[in-house]
Amino acid sequence: MDNQSKTIINNLPSSATKAAWIKENIKQPILIITSHTKDATEISQYLLADLFPSPDTIPGEEFAPEKELVAERVQVLSDVPRVVVAPLKAVMWKTFDKLKIKKSKLKINIGDNLDIEKLVSKLIKLGYKRQEIVGERGEFAVRGGIVDIFHYEPVRIEFFGDKVESIRIFDAQTQLSVNKIESFDLLPIVESGNSSFFEHLAEDTIIFLDEPMQLKIVAEQEGYFSYMELIEQTKNFKIIVNTSFEEGIKIDLSKLPVFSLKKKKTAKEGINRSLLLELKDGDYVVHENYGIGLYRGMHKMEIDQVEQEYLLLEYAQNDQLYVPLQQMGLVEKYSGNPFPKIYRLHGKEWKKTRSKVKKSLQVLTKDLLFLYAIRNKTRGYAFPGDLQAQNELAITFPYEETKDQEKAIKDVMSDMESDKPMDRLVCGDVGYGKTEVAIRAAFKAATSGKQVAVLSPTTILAQQHYATFCDRLKNYPVKIEVLSRFKHKNEQKKIIEKIPTGEIDILIGTHRLLSKDIHFKDLGLLIVDEEQRFGVTHKEKLKQLRKNVDVITLTATPIPRTLYFSLSGARDMSLINTAPVDRLPIRTHVVAWNNDLIKEVILRELDRGGQVYFVHNRVQTIDTVAKRIRKLVPDVKIAIGHGQMQEDKLAKIMTDFQEKKYDILVCTTIIESGLDIPNVNTMIIDHAECFGLAQLYQLRGRVGRSSNRAYSYLLYHKEEVLKEEALKRLKAIQEFTELGSGYRLALRDLEIRGSGTLLGARQSGHIVSVGFDMYCDMLEEAVKKAKGIEEPSARQVVVDLKISAFIPNDYIHDERQRVATYRRLTLLDNRQKFKEMKEEMEDRYGEIPKPLKQLFDIVDIKIKAQEKGIKLIKEEKYKIVIEWFDGKHKAYKIKAADTLEKVLRIKSLF
Repeated sequence: MDNQSKTIINNLPSSATKAAWIKENIKQPILIITSHTKDATEISQYLLADLFPSPDTIPGEEFAPEKELVAERVQVLSDVPRVVVAPLKAVMWKTFDKLKIKKSKLKINIGDNLDIEKLVSKLIKLGYKRQEIVGERGEFAVRGGIVDIFHYEPVRIEFFGDKVESIRIFDAQTQLSVNKIESFDLLPIVESGNSSFFEHLAEDTIIFLDEPMQLKIVAEQEGYFSYMELIEQTKNFKIIVNTSFEEGIKIDLSKLPVFSLKKKKTAKEGINRSLLLELKDGDYVVHENYGIGLYRGMHKMEIDQVEQEYLLLEYAQNDQLYVPLQQMGLVEKYSGNPFPKIYRLHGKEWKKTRSKVKKSLQVLTKDLLFLYAIRNKTRGYAFPGDLQAQNELAITFPYEETKDQEKAIKDVMSDMESDKPMDRLVCGDVGYGKTEVAIRAAFKAATSGKQVAVLSPTTILAQQHYATFCDRLKNYPVKIEVLSRFKHKNEQKKIIEKIPTGEIDILIGTHRLLSKDIHFKDLGLLIVDEEQRFGVTHKEKLKQLRKNVDVITLTATPIPRTLYFSLSGARDMSLINTAPVDRLPIRTHVVAWNNDLIKEVILRELDRGGQVYFVHNRVQTIDTVAKRIRKLVPDVKIAIGHGQMQEDKLAKIMTDFQEKKYDILVCTTIIESGLDIPNVNTMIIDHAECFGLAQLYQLRGRVGRSSNRAYSYLLYHKEEVLKEEALKRLKAIQEFTELGSGYRLALRDLEIRGSGTLLGARQSGHIVSVGFDMYCDMLEEAVKKAKGIEEPSARQVVVDLKISAFIPNDYIHDERQRVATYRRLTLLDNRQKFKEMKEEMEDRYGEIPKPLKQLFDIVDIKIKAQEKGIKLIKEEKYKIVIEWFDGKHKAYKIKAADTLEKVLRIKSLF
């Protein structure tokens, strides 16, 4: 290095100053090499430059590298930009040679002639996997003349014959096109080769080496490349070295411009679950009128020269039921008991079961509505409308609010401004932003002169809330205190004395806040976190407070949208069911204990500035495991935490870990519920086979709480024999990686337990007897009935016409997507949704074929019938029979030359 062109600079301490100096002084192509991913990411965000990331694997590892990282690396290699920022490991990883990447790339433009079969062969060669629906990088799908490909962004190519008619970026979650583009580069989704990254750089590229001493240390830690290799690879380039150990150019930081950090948005992975009905041959289903049976697939039949598609259900003693697609809304997937009783098709037992559940729901809804009515009559405090400070606080929120979160905030603000006491339940999966809703409400109350109490089930969670509230409200004159065992008795005494004087605006703590010696001067808002974890006496105290104080209850118990809609008419609820904008699915791997792997996994997380949970659920051997980890990564700071520790000692460790005083927390399942540390994004679970599916899901939910990709490693030990059931469980959690997938785990065990918490333990039995989804449907009807609402639902309206109306197999080949589409169509209940779904079909699958057009005609008639209170429209020979919900009947004679004329005449009848 001494003989080559080298410039030494110093006094550039932060990522922002490095970025500012480079922006001001370097106009040639530049590669900035940092020791850690965290620094590389920050510099690239300040410069709005391309990050060349490290692969998330080690040589010889048993699972493939993360496709997202491969896509980002290949994107840079295909056309190296002027400014690239990379951690050391990224540039030392062997990759494609220059010629290979050039040959692999295929540019696709509008107007090109391209054979679809040849394109499919090319995609497979480049490492893409063919799927029925594209949701993740490295996948592609073919539907007639439409090809979806997901490399860096999901792209939809529409063909007319062999000609490329249009190219569109689409949203993987909704599967809808977002915007049109003129062309795109098809690139490999696997990275192979034995070439150096430096071969891809222009000859006049400047190499900026950040902190060489630190680069040497990282090279030694990684072990599979050396610092001398880096020197050898960069010898033909001009070098700039940034260090505090050699004499060089002194930089006046005051003359550097101020840079702001801007995050680059990447395409989101995952598919909206409503687009895929998880129903396969042999699954249990429940029909509203006939009870629990088995699903036996879709079958096309022709009756009276009319072709239709039917769901085949099998009941006890080989009874069979063909359900026309118009009645698909009456069928739900069953979840509850793993092996429920299958009913006879025309037996009386199902009617008795349904009747029993209906009666229990009538009592439940009556009680809920009675409490609702009483509260509506009580007068509370009406908080003033939006203030400037509240808007300022909203602007300082470091994330983008999701629509669900925005609605929850709006609902809470509206409740607070009403003179009726608020009692709102805010539900949301782990890390979906419930706490921010609480902070906005607390701020509104505090700035209106009222006091706020935040009640938490444990000392650890109380401390966590205290830290979060203090951080969000640090710029405002709001006095926040916490009552916990962390405080000495004298400190606690001083806090308690300040509460009745009004010196404390927001008080956070455990059930200690409900003690007799706590007296508020003017309590205006109570926030309760996970109320179900409090005892009976505490709940009674809460009931008293509810009478005239605004109350928000937060819960992470899974409450699916179906239950939310069913209950929302009976009590005030806000469901945050959408993952934050930049949230990514957690990558989950089932692997045998491997020292090299564990070491690499830990170092990779620390490399990007994160922390690690290592879960070992045996207190007797937890110290031994911690020693093994210390041996693997000697320079890393490790803490141990478990439930047999004294609470104040454990709380201190957890707080220190939250404040980044430790890198790894070796712990038992104490972290399972409520803990929220966004900086922890790798979890290693030892003896994962010993955990239940729902527990593994809850544990894994402790990571992936930020915009960083999270990783979960489920370890088993080769020397121990794994039972088949345990192996199935581990494979299942590995598959359920998409956000919110906890709702589908373990026969939706979480939903059923969560619903029991919300509705009362007795209701869990009723949920199991009819299945979760059917229970929700019945609950929704019971709420409507109790409120005197007579309007029919889309499920109750039947249109039975002699028209061939179905989705052709060659239009939607995948049965899961076809069944899901039928279900969505039969449940459409307004014109706007109808229009949107028609547009969606054309976007995703191409021009709508005649049988599907006719199905849309039937749905159109059904929506109109629902608006007019019609229960049934049935075709009998040359007559159309119409039956209203109020019992009226009418029959009309019609003659029509074709289907279109028949549809138009039927529409004109009502």
